[in-house]
Amino acid sequence: MKKVNNKQVAQAWANGQMATNHGDTFSTNGHKLYSYSKLIGITLPDNSKVLFEYTSKGGHFLSMTTSTKHISPARSFATMVLTPDIKESLMRVHNII
Repeated sequence: MKKVNNKQVAQAWANGQMATNHGDTFSTNGHKLYSYSKLIGITLPDNSKVLFEYTSKGGHFLSMTTSTKHISPARSFATMVLTPDIKESLMRVHNII
């Protein structure tokens, strides 16, 4: 998998391409976006990119790295940013495994 910086990982997700950062802590298979092993973003069937708000502002803080180094660059490539509370329901409705 191509090793790139964090902004390029987010951009690869937006473009449906695989990428990981140099520390293997932020990655995408082009459809799903991960911070460490936590799923933080998905692609809907219409190719919309949904980023889940794993930040203190969103009430679902995981870590400073996830919030500032992973969520932050992905935000500019996301079609929408939603609360993680609806992640499972959204994935089920859209048959995302």
